[in-house]
Amino acid sequence: MHLSPLLLALLQQPAAPSLPPSPVVKVEITPAGGEIQIGQTLQLSARALDAGGQPVANARIYWFVGSDNGEVDSTGLVTAGYAGPLRVGAVAAVLGTQGQQINFAVYRILPEPPARVEVTPAPSKVVVGTRLTLVGTAYSAHDDARHDPVSFTSNTPRVASVTNDGVLRALAPGRATVSATAGPVTRALAIQVVANTVARVTIEPAATSVRTGDVV
Repeated sequence: MHLSPLLLALLQQPAAPSLPPSPVVKVEITPAGGEIQIGQTLQLSARALDAGGQPVANARIYWFVGSDNGEVDSTGLVTAGYAGPLRVGAVAAVLGTQGQQINFAVYRILPEPPARVEVTPAPSKVVVGTRLTLVGTAYSAHDDARHDPVSFTSNTPRVASVTNDGVLRALAPGRATVSATAGPVTRALAIQVVANTVARVTIEPAATSVRTGDVV
């Protein structure tokens, strides 16, 4: 919980029997909740109310945050840091009186949408007969890895086919573009498939005999 020195002093001040009780019985925060994108701001306001539900004109409002994924300034302007629930508190006090009232509101900070997709491996040339599993990862504009599903397609499946989950097969010489898509963003891979010039593979010696424990 992040409290300003002034607010901390206010909350820790000893009770003074000679002071009248604070007329504030409730603090009302507007908006009382909602959603904010990472990096965006939201202006909050707060009212100190008396027992009759009327605003206390001379009440002072102090703001603080109860979590570390955002900030709030002295005017109630919230800045979203990273995804998760952000708890914001408002303290209302009247100078020259005893006691304060505190209320909290919780805001959901939403993760940023995908801004780019990275594919591993990202081959530019493969040989006919090659089979690869491509892995796509989506990232936000602030380079935070996301968990969005990444789907794959090929514009020339007779040259290079790919399954929705990224299994690539090189089928015939030519060129193909394999696209990896996550939400609104797509990464395109230009792939050249070349003929396999290897006619056969031989192993020498073709036959031999070994005993248990021998190193060949």
